[in-house]
Amino acid sequence: MKPASVLRKTPKDGRGGTRPSSPSQKQPRLDDGLKVDLQEAREQLALLRSDLEVAERVAQEALRNLDLCREESAGLYDFAPNAYVTLDRTGVIRDANVAAADLLGEDRHKLRDTLFTRFVAKKDRPACFRHLGRCRKSRYPARIATDLNLCLGDRPCEVHMLSVPDPSPHQSLYRTALVDISERRCAERALQDSESRYRLLFEANPCPMYIFDESTLNVLDVNAAAQHLYGSRARPFSR
Repeated sequence: MKPASVLRKTPKDGRGGTRPSSPSQKQPRLDDGLKVDLQEAREQLALLRSDLEVAERVAQEALRNLDLCREESAGLYDFAPNAYVTLDRTGVIRDANVAAADLLGEDRHKLRDTLFTRFVAKKDRPACFRHLGRCRKSRYPARIATDLNLCLGDRPCEVHMLSVPDPSPHQSLYRTALVDISERRCAERALQDSESRYRLLFEANPCPMYIFDESTLNVLDVNAAAQHLYGSRARPFSR
């Protein structure tokens, strides 16, 4: 049996046709519950838009701060008093600061895309390649150091090479400090020569000589002439 709403007769006009509904006849309305759901959806959408706007402003501010940090970091790198180069996995110079250009005696822009081993003394190039190999094999950020002699024309230069991984996510780069230790090496060799000459003068002196502690007056050492003069009695004094 059909519902009552279907059995309800449709008004007809005088010619037997269906009479059009009058404008005043009520149309079906949306359910009140559906209206509430739509209103809640609109409110949630407005909240989401507001959250997105706030997140966008925060992201823009973070990008501006990141750009400022990059500029400051670039300035610190470029004008640092120590020489810095950025090497890739094969030892090609990807970047160099002003101090590195001065140390290597080349224009800073010409250093880019140049093999670093070009400036390394031939006998130390295997050590340089081993240094790069250790950088590539290092699983954790670690400082890797090597002492190298550079070939810079007529000027001898020995550097302490210290590398750490660059945080670049796109390729393997190594920030490398080049510390000139030439003067320190010269001072160490001069000290060794001085000690050798002093030891030679002490041991070869024909006069008996003693070295003693000024504070305790304990004899620290005697030369060959003193041992010859006093025989075996000279050595116990140095104990």
